[in-house]
Amino acid sequence: SCCTCLVVPTRHDRNAMGSHEEVDAFPHDDAEDEFVSAADFDLDAIESALQKFQADGTVRDALELSVDFRGYAEKVDHDLRQVEKESIQDYINESDNLATLHEQIHTCDGILEKMETMLSTFQDNLGSVSQEIRSLQEKSLSMNQKLKNRRAVESAVSSFVSRIVVPPELVRRICDADIDVNYVEALAELNAKLENVNSESQRGSCAAQEMRPELEKLRFRAVSRAREFLLSTIHLLKKPKTNIQILQQSKLHKYSDLNKFLYANAPEVFEEVRSVYYETMSKIVTTLLR
Repeated sequence: SCCTCLVVPTRHDRNAMGSHEEVDAFPHDDAEDEFVSAADFDLDAIESALQKFQADGTVRDALELSVDFRGYAEKVDHDLRQVEKESIQDYINESDNLATLHEQIHTCDGILEKMETMLSTFQDNLGSVSQEIRSLQEKSLSMNQKLKNRRAVESAVSSFVSRIVVPPELVRRICDADIDVNYVEALAELNAKLENVNSESQRGSCAAQEMRPELEKLRFRAVSRAREFLLSTIHLLKKPKTNIQILQQSKLHKYSDLNKFLYANAPEVFEEVRSVYYETMSKIVTTLLR
């Protein structure tokens, strides 16, 4: 294990193994390059290093086979240089491919940069669109509320207008149509409009004040026609051989709503018609009792 002298590599051998700097660790003459004294070494460190080498399987096998380490080192160095040359040649052979790969990577970097810019712009646009959508939602809610309010107002206004406005068809029926069941319905509609215009809630409204003259004209025309119809019917009762009961049922009783209209809208005319009817029926009953 301990030895008196040790063979160490010379400066030339260290340079051959790829040493990057020349280190003259031991002062000696050129004649003493091959051998140095054991006193110049730390024997304990050498022994520890030898024990580590012996623990290595490859070194142990080499020692058992008495391998020439200097030749082995030269062979390893040669093999390393050969592998280095082959690697360099491989890089040279693949230089075109490497250049192409570099260009492709550079192109990919450019494409990825453009995609990043596009995605950033798209993200900004999404933020803007999201803001616009929120704004549209708010406007939609506001418009829906306005629509509900307008529909409510429309319903109220439509109902109010329908109660006071006189359609042309109603005017025609009141003024020109024959007095029959339909005419009685027209009088009922006119009476409702008159009551609405003259009510406390509508009396001061501009619409009611505007429509009141027209309704008064219709009322006057309806009163005139109802008076004329009733008086002419009552006059028929005075004719000889008239079936009073049938006439009363088919005319006076059937169109009793004419009397109701006169009572509500022309009390003085109603009293006139009632007086004529009372006087006529009195004379008829008196004549029958004689």
